[in-house]
Amino acid sequence: MTKTFEHRPYQQRIMTKADTNWRTGVKSQIIVSPTGSGKTVIGMGILKNVIENANDILGCEPNEVGVAWMAMRRNLLKQAEIENNLLIKCPNVHYLSMFDKDPMDQLSGYKKLILMLDEAHHDGADSAHSIHNKLNPIYYIGLSATPIRTDRVKLCFEVTLQDAGYHNLIQDGYLSQFDQFMLNEFTPSAVAQAYLADVQKWGKSLMFFLTYQECLDCAAILRNAGVRCDVVTGSTDRNAQIDALEDGTVDVLINMFVLTEGFDCPDLRTVWVRDSANKGPTMQMAGRVLRKHHTKPFANIVQSIKTSFPFARVAKPHHQYVQQDGVWRSIGASEMVRMMSNMMIQRVIKAEVDYDSLNYIKSKMQTRPRRWR
Repeated sequence: MTKTFEHRPYQQRIMTKADTNWRTGVKSQIIVSPTGSGKTVIGMGILKNVIENANDILGCEPNEVGVAWMAMRRNLLKQAEIENNLLIKCPNVHYLSMFDKDPMDQLSGYKKLILMLDEAHHDGADSAHSIHNKLNPIYYIGLSATPIRTDRVKLCFEVTLQDAGYHNLIQDGYLSQFDQFMLNEFTPSAVAQAYLADVQKWGKSLMFFLTYQECLDCAAILRNAGVRCDVVTGSTDRNAQIDALEDGTVDVLINMFVLTEGFDCPDLRTVWVRDSANKGPTMQMAGRVLRKHHTKPFANIVQSIKTSFPFARVAKPHHQYVQQDGVWRSIGASEMVRMMSNMMIQRVIKAEVDYDSLNYIKSKMQTRPRRWR
């Protein structure tokens, strides 16, 4: 007997809020949830609920409602289709690229349309506006881990739905715990040398650099040392490169920013996050490594001490390290200190209190004359 898929508590809370909003006249909502939190199953769950209750919510039959699930990259569409078919089984979903010239080819038979935009921070793009005009959806839903645009274009959603953040999801066991490592500088040479100093520690790695030349420079150093690596760009065969990392024929993928979306490799061990002045890019890069996998008790996030936004500001690391003379030094409390602290707390909790003595001391303090300085 096939087990019915059950949404996690925070996913169910978002779905319930979305359903309430539809029924009170809201037409557009964006779901903001961290990478690895299951945004796809949240979105599919919302859609399935609307379709199954179409008579009450939309005033039409379920088979008269069509869904355009859209994304900029086709690998995102494929992932969404697989998850829906395996887990949610939401009907009437059509997977379309934002660059499709005539999306109505697949949707013309429906009376009412719902638009679901994956990676909704792209909503400010001209292609997204074109889709809106062509579909004229009755409801519009967005999904994003970081609804922040560096060009300051504002996203136009009536309601933003958020629940658990990175810290909560890590503490609750839905995302992987991580160790934070801080390099003295984030250059191709510094990153490559740190990686080569302990290849086993870092394992499968994803590296981010600001420029294409930096990617090439780091790749050259790693290849000269015998490391199997590849540089991913908008013009390379990204799917084949990701497959090579997943099956172990490549150890390191290097890119600028293209792998912040549509990249899902649960056994990725380490992400090397370039310096950034903004929270959004840092969260997108670091979030790639936080999916749980039985091969990694802890993920590794490597940044430099010069970055304006260390990921430790978002979620608490299990351990923190800084690089000193080529050696990683812990800057957090040791396990022994933590154990002793916990023991002292427990002793204070269990200690018996002599309230008569405390009251006597309190009365003496209250009658003591004050000294003004």
